[in-house]
Amino acid sequence: MKKPTIAQIKRSEVLGPYFFSPSTMMFFKQRLSDFKTEWQDEPKGILRVFTPWKSGHLATQRLVDVSGATWKVI
Repeated sequence: MKKPTIAQIKRSEVLGPYFFSPSTMMFFKQRLSDFKTEWQDEPKGILRVFTPWKSGHLATQRLVDVSGATWKVI
């Protein structure tokens, strides 16, 4: 299974319609390019969506199940 990109996750709105909205990202001082993806459990299709550490704190982290036709947050 190919790992989905942040752009694909944004288009799917699996994390909600406001998760990647310009006003939300401006409030948290984030850009779309700040977000990364990595497999949490590739055989099960569990993807970790996160932003790297900023000043000692993990800014954002979500787990998404991308194994089925419809993706869902875990």
